[in-house]
Amino acid sequence: MLNEGVVSGFPKFDPTAFEDVNDPTELETMMNLQRLLMSACEIDKLPPDIAFWVTGTALVGEANEALENFQDLTKPWKRNTNVDLPAVQGEAIDVLFFLLQWFVLLGMTSDDILKMYKEKSIVNFERIMKKMRSIQEME
Repeated sequence: MLNEGVVSGFPKFDPTAFEDVNDPTELETMMNLQRLLMSACEIDKLPPDIAFWVTGTALVGEANEALENFQDLTKPWKRNTNVDLPAVQGEAIDVLFFLLQWFVLLGMTSDDILKMYKEKSIVNFERIMKKMRSIQEME
């Protein structure tokens, strides 16, 4: 077990601090299931920043596994243009596991995730609309 982290500012976390609701939403259920998995994997034995880094590294690794079909597109002798969709879907779910773990490590609740997602979605749509207007004005 590492005693100290490297980067300060990460919240301490308790993977057993479940979102306590009588009628959980799908996201609350997923977050609580992720906490159970984190507890089983003893993520809490790592400093919060190291746990965040390890989780991010795993997330990127899973995303790369989902993209394996694209590795050999420039090598005709190895090229595979048939996707194994169930395998890619499985890797996408693995990415979700680590993304949920990141949320837990950042101290985010399901409500935080939904609120921030909606806020960022509005910002993204505003950016798109602004860009589309500027393109139309140039024509």
